[in-house]
Amino acid sequence: MSSDFIKDIYKWESDEAVKTLNECGMKTEMTVMDFGCGAPHYVFPASQIIGNTSFVYAVDKNKWIIELVQKRMMNEGITNIKPIRLTDKTIKKFNEPLQFIMYYDMFHIMGNRIDSRLIGNEKLFHEFNRLLSNGGILSFAVYWEVTRMQDPVKGWITIPYEEAFNEHYKFIPFIESCGFKLKNIVKNGGVHFDEIEFKLNLKKYKDINFSDLERRDIYNFIKVY
Repeated sequence: MSSDFIKDIYKWESDEAVKTLNECGMKTEMTVMDFGCGAPHYVFPASQIIGNTSFVYAVDKNKWIIELVQKRMMNEGITNIKPIRLTDKTIKKFNEPLQFIMYYDMFHIMGNRIDSRLIGNEKLFHEFNRLLSNGGILSFAVYWEVTRMQDPVKGWITIPYEEAFNEHYKFIPFIESCGFKLKNIVKNGGVHFDEIEFKLNLKKYKDINFSDLERRDIYNFIKVY
């Protein structure tokens, strides 16, 4: 990965990502969780926004990601991030009240089939609802992975992104059925870092430019009950 690309990521974090999260509804003194933070490019902009009187919980199941967050915190002198290892199964043990949850690029890992993904995510969205204070925000984005799925009848199928979003998963009414209401949409605010960040793909994507990364809208929901 080129040094210019890394500079572009850091510039995005300190500038555009902060503006995007502000548009999503993130504010100073909110307690925030990034569930499935991966290489934590939204965690550090969030830490800029909330200030030093609150925390961002950087949540991931992978030990090496937790260590990555801790190392960067130490290098940059950041103290308002709490890296913790949790999964969709162990989140029941987490009980800190939150005002903002980021759930980006995670929906597709809850199963291969449409029905299994919906069941797994429905349970998780109810956990998010439990953790969020009244009026808290669930910020949601999905990428190209949701277009490849295992249909109970047809087997593996690939469908257009818009069809996956609006027809197969019906994301907005699905999330709203878990106690939320769509608040706003931030156009092209979501950046898909997944493929260029995981260790096995670094060489393959060494010539990628920041402008090549997939962009999708971020959908922000308010807890209503």
